[in-house]
Amino acid sequence: MKKSLTSRGRLVAMLASMFLFSMAVLAQETHPVSGTVLDEKGAPLPGVSVTIKGTNMGTITDTAGRFTIRAGKGATLVFSYIKYGTQEVPISAERRVTISMTPAATSLNDVVVVGYGTQRKATLTGSVAQISGSEIVTTKNENIENMLTGKVPGLQILQNTSEPGDFANNISIRGLGNPLIVIDGVIQPDFTVTGNNGDNNVGYSNILTRLDPNDIESISVLKDASASVYGVKAANGVILVTTKRGKSGSLQLSYTGTYGLQVPSGLPKPVNALQYMQLVNQQDLHNANGGIISYDSADFANYKNGTLKTTDWYDAVFKKRTPQTQHNITATGGNENTTYLLSAGYLYQDGLLTSNDLNYHRYNVRSSVTSKIGKRFTVNLNLSGIIDQKNQPSESFWWTTRETWRELPTQTIYANNTAPYYTNGIVDGGNPVAFENSNIVGYNILNNMFLNGQISIDYKVPLIDGLTIRAFFDYNDQIQDNKLYQKSFDLYTYNAATQAYSATLNGSPSYVQRQYYHRPQNDDQLSINYSHSFGGVHNVTALLLMEGNEQSADNFASYRQLSIPVDQLIAGNAANQNATQDGGNTALYQYATNSFVGRATYDFNSRYLAEFSFRSDKSSRFAPDQGWGFFPSASVGWRRRSSTRTVSR
Repeated sequence: MKKSLTSRGRLVAMLASMFLFSMAVLAQETHPVSGTVLDEKGAPLPGVSVTIKGTNMGTITDTAGRFTIRAGKGATLVFSYIKYGTQEVPISAERRVTISMTPAATSLNDVVVVGYGTQRKATLTGSVAQISGSEIVTTKNENIENMLTGKVPGLQILQNTSEPGDFANNISIRGLGNPLIVIDGVIQPDFTVTGNNGDNNVGYSNILTRLDPNDIESISVLKDASASVYGVKAANGVILVTTKRGKSGSLQLSYTGTYGLQVPSGLPKPVNALQYMQLVNQQDLHNANGGIISYDSADFANYKNGTLKTTDWYDAVFKKRTPQTQHNITATGGNENTTYLLSAGYLYQDGLLTSNDLNYHRYNVRSSVTSKIGKRFTVNLNLSGIIDQKNQPSESFWWTTRETWRELPTQTIYANNTAPYYTNGIVDGGNPVAFENSNIVGYNILNNMFLNGQISIDYKVPLIDGLTIRAFFDYNDQIQDNKLYQKSFDLYTYNAATQAYSATLNGSPSYVQRQYYHRPQNDDQLSINYSHSFGGVHNVTALLLMEGNEQSADNFASYRQLSIPVDQLIAGNAANQNATQDGGNTALYQYATNSFVGRATYDFNSRYLAEFSFRSDKSSRFAPDQGWGFFPSASVGWRRRSSTRTVSR
């Protein structure tokens, strides 16, 4: 009968096995291999994954494209990077290598949206950056411009405020100013909303800020001469937005929902009453000739023993966090001849005010139907609508914020701590807790409605392969309907000697103001497109397009001081009223433009590239003999062959 190994025997056997395994590993001689990874232009490529084939050992390149890894003789290094694919390089005895990576073929064959058409990425000669809708929605925000921040080279976005419904961002391409916005081939007008009073400035805005991000297929940014097909309007560059279309197949429903909390960051906490009195006394004593302190020990004792309490104006006016939510449901489907897409979205963003009187709602609907009629006709119909509403107190958010920081912690919200006698501020006669409350100061409601419909018909010309004629019509309408109700209200000062409250009237006289703006626009295009490859190496495209655009604006603003506290114009005084067109906002206008656009491209085997384009505009804003403008551009390019070069040193 065999005896089992003792514990000491098992330990000796285990150590011996580990020693033999270590010797086997050491027998596989390894040495450090270092190198540099470059892109197709010879620039360092950071973040490239470098692994040893067949193992889980690896590293990544640094900001200078350099890497170091230990590899055995005969090993193969695998280099992988997004949009560059995977490349393998065998290692013999070299200790240092330089790898030049080129974009994957699928990346170069990607189609990029450019002005009035598309091009393959490999044949672009202009500076065009494109981002897909799936990349945009990785960031969650109520404003698409904010979602693009840091994702598109050359596109600069500065968010001035996160106030709900306020989209006054600074957006530019290479710092040149507001770019032209083009959505589904149609130039979008910009608008500046002053609101119902001078304090409620919504600022520069565009319809891009109100699109549902789930409806976007891609966004292209034209940065140089590639934008010239849009004429003088494109002096600051162009942002092209392409929305999603239907896909063939059975019905597919998709839902996307997000819920988040916004938290103020970087805001200093106000001092309490004791800290405030200490600071005031220090200031008093820093006079050149000495000074007399404002607060003595009795004043400090009142707050220390609880007789008086510090007023935290910040917590009284602002929430610590505020919610926002966004939802979208999309249906797609169809067959080989007809595809469709239906989309509906909703967004709600709450404000920071504790009164809950500052918020923003938005509703988006969109539909797209594409149908093939016979072998040569294709019809596409798109309809969309956006309705949004911003609710806020009649006192603007920034003014309420200003007053919050200016109020003293030694001053109570209510005079003599007795509600509803709101204290009249010591600093400049205000009270932010009253200002944030629509029941006290009144309300301001800003409504927008955007309607869009477009239809296009494509016809493939027989006998000429690659020739297509396209007719396109678009109608775009924006309607604004705003209402401001300014209420007069009292703020109070308490006289302890007489035990009386003296009132100070604010916001007088009470009034109602209504604003209505209507901005219709229509755009029609007739184009001839040609695309053909001769012998598989000579690739030619051409575009000739005629475009007509008409825009107009009409508006009306009415103002009436109130006789009775009713938020309607009929409750106003006949003697103190006015009605104006323009109302301090965008002037009345009606104008038209006619344009001719052309573009021709040629490439030889996708290596030698040339492009010429032009736009000729005629505007009714100028005299008949001075209304034409001509904007040409030309570019040539050469693309290096797609290959992987390995240089050993």
